[in-house]
Amino acid sequence: MRTRSSTWAVLVLAAIASSGAAWAETPKPPETYSISAPARSAREMSVKVYRDGPREKVEMSRANGWKAQFWYDFAAHKEYVLDSSDPAKRCSVQKYASDHAPGLQDPIDAALEMGAQLPATAKVVGHETVGGLAARVVEVDDPDEHGKMKAWIDEKYGLLLKLVFMPEKGPAQTTFELGQINFAKPDAALLKPPSGCTVVAGESNANGGHTEVPAQTGTGANPHQPKN
Repeated sequence: MRTRSSTWAVLVLAAIASSGAAWAETPKPPETYSISAPARSAREMSVKVYRDGPREKVEMSRANGWKAQFWYDFAAHKEYVLDSSDPAKRCSVQKYASDHAPGLQDPIDAALEMGAQLPATAKVVGHETVGGLAARVVEVDDPDEHGKMKAWIDEKYGLLLKLVFMPEKGPAQTTFELGQINFAKPDAALLKPPSGCTVVAGESNANGGHTEVPAQTGTGANPHQPKN
């Protein structure tokens, strides 16, 4: 998944949209989908997402061998974590308060928010298929950055599929790319969390939280934190 900063992109699009009417409303995307976003450089993470309503699984990895898997049961308010790079393959489970996964793991909420920020005055310059979805290609001036923003917007749900900043001078920069996405029901086996996980105190949510890992189960590394 490539993103210069989804927060940065949201702020830029919000600033642009503030000068005019927002893009037309679209239906909310279903909560059943799969996303595959391979890394495009050694510094990026590869992300795979599988969601079916209140259950979700996220797989994350880096070129240096770090891997982690996360299972969410939003109805039961639980998060399961397995650091796959740990030889002992130890997992943990704790309380989870949010009804969606963190944006770093599942980018669909950011894609929906950024798509909604596009002003109605954005110029449609074409139609293409991106990430498996039909998209309209739009351009909008970005005066503060001295260039233009080019965006690929999903025709049906208004998801931002790709965002490129084109400065007046210099090469274009891809600042956000959702990845391959489809809305088919994922295999139920993927969404089943591991058994025998250590119950840890604290509470996590989409914005962070607090985890108290018992000393006897510690691996010396937090699976929520990717290795550099």
